[in-house]
Amino acid sequence: MKGGYFEKPYACQLVLCAFKTRLLPKPIVMPSTPKKQPIQLYERYLQLIQTHLTELVKEKTDTMLDIQDFADQLCIHPIHLSTTIKEVTGLSACGVFQLEIVKVARQLLLEPDRKVKEVALILDFEPSQFTKWFKRISGTTPKAFQRERT
Repeated sequence: MKGGYFEKPYACQLVLCAFKTRLLPKPIVMPSTPKKQPIQLYERYLQLIQTHLTELVKEKTDTMLDIQDFADQLCIHPIHLSTTIKEVTGLSACGVFQLEIVKVARQLLLEPDRKVKEVALILDFEPSQFTKWFKRISGTTPKAFQRERT
């Protein structure tokens, strides 16, 4: 059968393709590996911060980590971390980190015999820098915070 249907090598493939497109209007796409969801990433980041700050307070470590260190632990780029955290919270990754440090600092400052200098050193600050930083974030000095609460 010369010039017939079966001599054209791609004719069967064209027929099958046309048949599939009519029966299956939407292509079948296998789901890709899910990416880390922004909220899950934020929760994991917060967990890392809290764990690190707990280790600082318990003196298991004496060096404050930074955003790069947390991004490395999360296996993502620091810019991706900051962008995602900003999407979720409205704050930068650094802003969230600072708020968590302030929470811990306030808890330490509320301990009866705890001095500001001790809190600064526990949180890996120079005492004078800690006072300036705490005032900038909290609106009050550490000493004033202690006096107000006792």
